[in-house]
Amino acid sequence: MKEILKYIFSLVTHRMVVLLFVIVFAFSILAARLFQMQIVNGQKFDQEFELKVLREVAIDGRRGNIYDRNGVPLTENQISYSVTYDTGVYTKSQVQDLLTFSRILLRNGEHLNIDFPVFLNENGEFRYKPELSETKISRFQKDLFEKENISAAEVMSALAERWFKKSFKDEAAYGEWLKELLPTEKLYLISLRYAIWANGFYKFIPEKIARNIKPETLAELQENREKLPGFQIVEDYNRVYFYPEYFSHIIGYIGSINEETFKEYEEYGYSREDQAGRIGIEKSMELMLHGAKGYQTVEVDSLGRIKKVLATVEAKGGKNIFLTIDKDLQIKTQDILVRQMANIIKTRLVLRRGQNKDRTAPLLKEAYVNLVDNNTINLARLLQAQPDGENQVYQSSLKKAAQNYKQKRLDKIKKVLETSDVSANEDLKEFFAYYLESLVHDGILSKDYKKTTGYEDFEKKAISFKGLLEFYFKEGFIPAEYSYDQVSREKIAEKYSENFTFEKKLFLEMLDKELLPYRELSLTLIEQGAVEVDEATYQAVKAGRLTPLEFMKKMIGELKLTPAQVALDPCTGAAVVTDVNTGEVLALAMYPSYDNNRLVNQFDNEYYQQLLADKANPLYPTATQGRTAPGSTFKVLSAIAGLEEGVITKNSLLPCTGVFTKLTPHISCWIGSLGGSHGSIPLRRAIGVSCNSYFNEVGYRLATEKGNYDPAAGDEVLRKYTAMFGLSTLSGIELPEAMPIAPGSLNPVEHIANPATAAMGQEQNAYAAVHLARYMNTVGNGGTLYYLTLIHQINEADGSIYYKQVPKIETETGIPEETFRAVYEGMKDVNFSSYGTGLAVFRGFPIEVGGKTGTAQQTNLRPDHSVYVSLAPMSDPEIAVVVTLPFGSTPLISSAGITGAVAKDIYAYYYELEKEYGSPPDSLTQ
Repeated sequence: MKEILKYIFSLVTHRMVVLLFVIVFAFSILAARLFQMQIVNGQKFDQEFELKVLREVAIDGRRGNIYDRNGVPLTENQISYSVTYDTGVYTKSQVQDLLTFSRILLRNGEHLNIDFPVFLNENGEFRYKPELSETKISRFQKDLFEKENISAAEVMSALAERWFKKSFKDEAAYGEWLKELLPTEKLYLISLRYAIWANGFYKFIPEKIARNIKPETLAELQENREKLPGFQIVEDYNRVYFYPEYFSHIIGYIGSINEETFKEYEEYGYSREDQAGRIGIEKSMELMLHGAKGYQTVEVDSLGRIKKVLATVEAKGGKNIFLTIDKDLQIKTQDILVRQMANIIKTRLVLRRGQNKDRTAPLLKEAYVNLVDNNTINLARLLQAQPDGENQVYQSSLKKAAQNYKQKRLDKIKKVLETSDVSANEDLKEFFAYYLESLVHDGILSKDYKKTTGYEDFEKKAISFKGLLEFYFKEGFIPAEYSYDQVSREKIAEKYSENFTFEKKLFLEMLDKELLPYRELSLTLIEQGAVEVDEATYQAVKAGRLTPLEFMKKMIGELKLTPAQVALDPCTGAAVVTDVNTGEVLALAMYPSYDNNRLVNQFDNEYYQQLLADKANPLYPTATQGRTAPGSTFKVLSAIAGLEEGVITKNSLLPCTGVFTKLTPHISCWIGSLGGSHGSIPLRRAIGVSCNSYFNEVGYRLATEKGNYDPAAGDEVLRKYTAMFGLSTLSGIELPEAMPIAPGSLNPVEHIANPATAAMGQEQNAYAAVHLARYMNTVGNGGTLYYLTLIHQINEADGSIYYKQVPKIETETGIPEETFRAVYEGMKDVNFSSYGTGLAVFRGFPIEVGGKTGTAQQTNLRPDHSVYVSLAPMSDPEIAVVVTLPFGSTPLISSAGITGAVAKDIYAYYYELEKEYGSPPDSLTQ
């Protein structure tokens, strides 16, 4: 027994057994501790672990609002919801997470808030955004691939492979997944991944990837919250613009900051997630409108979800801007302008030219070409019409005609690709150009294809299109990896000829050749709801009692089809109303316009592409950048220059025989073309009748010294006075504007303007409406050149005044009052004397308006420009009204009856005389 006990004791006391007991004891303690941590307190510790990460989250300051001069809001910040993505959160399922998010957005018609340079065109093809410069595209390519000349389609394929392929087990799985992706899903997915890449140096700063999401999108994202790690829904502000068609050119819009803008504003505390003004007042007053950021210190879990707010520093709102614009005057001014444009188009529109003396009259076929081109007539919808479909009878008829025509053109194109036929070079010119550009976009043809002898021969009809393609193969402009059969058959005859772009080109060609019946086109407008008509009108069109031309005129006259939609001359115009004693702009109408609400919050790229392609050019700010020759409106300045330089007095009688013969070639007066003359007349009458010969003589005398005619010296004198009256410098308005062009200022050494013609508003003269308004202000106030301004007042967020605008003077002309009185007499005579060019418009008008009409030719292919400048009341001018209608003149209506009539109706509204003296809606032209 002792031996047994001794053995047991030795065994227990053996160092290995002791060690074993120690190990067992240690593991027992560890197991007990793990049990307590995992089972007893597991949930608690899990929560504590999730709350370990602290983040600082920025709170955007509310952007300041913009108001009219009377405090009427023109913008508003509405509470909305945006989505951020924390690029520092990485999961193995990131690709699927991004795809899930993309599909939620696409299902609900949402747009990404990501500046990605590729978009899907109307054919579902990846293309670079056309508004991007080649420099920006090259920079994008170099940043990602360290090389250039990569097509958008190649970029998308390469990025998909780089970023997504590694998430799949093998090539086949990746290929199958890629094949199932829709083009829109691929675009969203790569755009999101691009944002992660671009934000690589700023991890843990959440990227705002979608703004102003819809309630249904919000609900779906909330439902899928667990499947979307890193995504966070945050409260945001949605910028809303009121009266967009009247104020978009003035106010502009805000957008996400790109890298260039960030560098500009970084020193002011901006982040890459901020928004800033892109154009308009939103841009020029950005630092005033932008609020100061606040911050929250928060605890987030491992998936980036906020669990607790620990501290908050409140944000500060931006300043509020009060414009000089009167909202009601702005709307009325533009409405009057647009109504007149519609009436001019209606008056000029013909089926065939030669039916009246308007040599450039717009044609009915041109109206329909433009209506299809700008999608007023929805061609995609028309091409899907069925004979038995509801309200599709006339569309299906046009569709059938288009299908038959397509087959004929395709047969010819295929033949041209097989045989050398130079006779087709002109007939299929538009299609060949389209095919070549498509090959460039697909990375098959070099973008320098036009800089070749082969292309020159093709344009000269020395070689056929087939010969041109063969030339490109031979000279390496098309890589050897492609065969002629691949390019001609697979690309040109099949891919490029079976998409919407090709269908549209064919349809437009049919319209241009008048191969489609106008009756069916008229009824298609009604079928598609592009215009709303009563039953009587519909039946009249259907039965032929109302001809297609009459129907189109009726729709234009009633503004059911706007000047911008038909895009016929004149479809652009501007009207400016200013305070002559301060330079404040009371109205700044620019037409056409656009809806800036579609370019803010969620940038609608499809809409933006439509605006870029629109023939009416709705993004172009006509009043500030649309320079035209001033025509005879310049004669007021020439009169002042003549008086001040002593070459005339107000009573000087200068002869008009109908032709000015002191220079060769001779210069005709407008009355000379009618076989008449003005005789010897004083300054007052010369302004009133707008005599060219009188001002030819003034310009001639300004350039003559001691009997020697020196055009350069005459130009210098005219430029001296254009500088005095604001026609040589920028107006100062808080919007981008074109530089005015004074006589001989473009290149005074190589191209000397002729002062005799410059004095009557021709030659190199070119000014926008704001420049002419400033010129009129200076005439009206007796010689003080004020800068124009749109800013009336700036208030702090709490309503206290931060800044009150005061008139800013550029120069005092020092011209005596009697000189201005002399030209005032002539300007009054324009509208109220028996010989005045504006008498038919202003006869009996109770406000003494002084004005000057102007007509200027730019090309023989389009109408002349129509311009009108004016002041009222002439006893002590208060306001100036300037109206410009590029390509708005017509021999059917006097110049005063075009732009002068617009000005008269603006004065009638301003002085509350509209009821008695305003023009009826359908009879503004005179």
